[in-house]
Amino acid sequence: HTVLAQLAAQPLGLPVSAVNVTAPDTQYTPYDQTTSSSRTTRAMGGALTSAARQIRQHLLELASELLEAAPTDLDLADGDVVVAGAPSNRMPIPEVFLRTRTGSISGSGEVITSGGLDPETGQGVASDHWHEGAAAAEVEVDTGTGKVTVKHLYSIAYAGRVINPKLARLQMHGSVVVWSRLARSAS
Repeated sequence: HTVLAQLAAQPLGLPVSAVNVTAPDTQYTPYDQTTSSSRTTRAMGGALTSAARQIRQHLLELASELLEAAPTDLDLADGDVVVAGAPSNRMPIPEVFLRTRTGSISGSGEVITSGGLDPETGQGVASDHWHEGAAAAEVEVDTGTGKVTVKHLYSIAYAGRVINPKLARLQMHGSVVVWSRLARSAS
């Protein structure tokens, strides 16, 4: 959930540690096919970013009267609403809620992917739900024992905009391990 917290924190000017991402629970969310890894970032991240931007805008509008500045002259940084060009003129976000007697602010977002078949040609239409990648390996096979030794393994993926480079590398390493084991066990 680290990437989702990063995506929510950035437009709201909050530290990532201030964002709590809860796991889906079918008491509140519908059943769905698994969404994981980069698909979570693409689908849920896009919706989350849209919702966070709506919350940001509403928060700036609430604070504009208190700070006597237009919403366009305000920014969010380090948990405060800040007047542009006057960094000492700021107000903590919780104080904005208290002084405006606002209980909560919510936003919403959705990501709709295209795909399926082109009705005129019958050809498949690419969906951004899947990500392209390729791998190549140099292996050595002991023909007497059948033992396979991987000498070199190269892998590449089109990742688009990477939100968290460390997690992206770990995901790539995990993919290499899973798929190389599957390839070695294929008959």
